[in-house]
Amino acid sequence: MKNLIIFSSTYGYTEKCAQDLAGKLKAQTETVNIKNAKTLDMSHYDNVIIGGSIYMGQLNKELKGFMESYKQELLQKRLGFFICCGFPEQLKQHIEMNIPKELLQKSVATECFGGQMDISKMGFMHKMITKMVTKATAKNGTARMPEPMLQNIEKMAQAFNNA
Repeated sequence: MKNLIIFSSTYGYTEKCAQDLAGKLKAQTETVNIKNAKTLDMSHYDNVIIGGSIYMGQLNKELKGFMESYKQELLQKRLGFFICCGFPEQLKQHIEMNIPKELLQKSVATECFGGQMDISKMGFMHKMITKMVTKATAKNGTARMPEPMLQNIEKMAQAFNNA
């Protein structure tokens, strides 16, 4: 069994999660940042895990394009999906909005790995949006900072290791 983890990371948290997951999987695992991949030969892999961060309810466009372009090949694999976001209670909604239904039906595991904000790494637009969301959530009393959910990385690893 060989695993492929395909991810998109803007500020590094998703990449860290992909690396952590790879370290917990028993089978040989390769990680690929979709931004650095021109083409992928998935014929060598039994399992494919796809993950990315959610911004404004959306998964990275390259990752979404990858899933559409490689849909037929992905349907032949055991699949897993993870998102990194500050609102884990919205996992189901984000997954359904961003991942093709046919692929979701093949999923062995779907998890939210939480989030982490480092405003010093953010570009102007993300800083502005983050400040607006923080201000709005503070106003209505629901303010909280995104937190890593490392236990969900372990859960996903177990799902693939035990199958």
